[in-house]
Amino acid sequence: MWDLSCALSSVRACTPQLEGHSDRVTALFWSTDGRVCSLSGDTARVWEVSTGQHVQAFDSLTLVSWSNDNTRICGAGTETPWDSDSENGQVIRIDVQEVSSGHRIQSLTLHLGSYPVDCCVSWSSDNNKICVGAGKIIRVWEVSSGRRIQTFRENWSVTSTSWSSDGSRICSGDELDNKVRIWDVESGECIQTLEGQGLSHVTSVSWSSDGSKICGGDDSTVLVWEVKSGRCIRAHESPPWHDKMTLSWSPDCKMIRGWSRRGTVQWEVESGRRHIRANPCEELSICPTNPRLAVVVDHNIVHCLRLLGGSLFLRWTR
Repeated sequence: MWDLSCALSSVRACTPQLEGHSDRVTALFWSTDGRVCSLSGDTARVWEVSTGQHVQAFDSLTLVSWSNDNTRICGAGTETPWDSDSENGQVIRIDVQEVSSGHRIQSLTLHLGSYPVDCCVSWSSDNNKICVGAGKIIRVWEVSSGRRIQTFRENWSVTSTSWSSDGSRICSGDELDNKVRIWDVESGECIQTLEGQGLSHVTSVSWSSDGSKICGGDDSTVLVWEVKSGRCIRAHESPPWHDKMTLSWSPDCKMIRGWSRRGTVQWEVESGRRHIRANPCEELSICPTNPRLAVVVDHNIVHCLRLLGGSLFLRWTR
């Protein structure tokens, strides 16, 4: 056994202090290649965790989504915050930016009406289209032209979206419904509804890369549907964290990954076996795709770590 407070004190003392944020770090977004984007206030900073190097800084962002090839980020920033006394409503800007250069490729504006909403963003597999869910509306843009190509309407506020591998369909979940809907991008129609017992709502959805399955879950259950038949073919129990998890598929479509601030979990789709890696504290975040990489957040400072041999603090990244 190891003492958590002692371990965190050692991290703060022995690792390089990656400074740049002026306020507390409130969110972390991992890329699939082991970089992390940290948010503080409306400022985002990208770090190369394996080397501890600062890569890029972006202003006026409150949400970040990495492109599938990890070369771009799509970020949401509030231009006009929600005000209950205002008739104009909330205005959010969506920026698509190159990670290496910081160059802004596209900037899109959403007028969201007279009530506050959260956003979710997903990228198509060709990295040329983004899907933005905000309130009950799902909007699809072409990145290269900035043209809005489609709009869908959910029953409740959208929590998550995911693209089919061929870019022809999008699936979505919302905050008060236990269904996952599949939308046709060309026609704008809802062409299929997936239902299953055990979900009170849907916080995350993910479409497998072979196009055959979709998973969706809340904070207690993850369901797997066969897209062709619409049947729910698997039901997996989530860890007892009662925390929102983000779901994704492994490249071979045999595993489902879920991660939150409380830890990571992998489900074997066929057997249902579950592999849990709980975070010993909320300050620690382990990379979902590479469990040897992690960061520890200490107020406005990010510490980058290497985890070796399954033991937490054996060597520091310098």
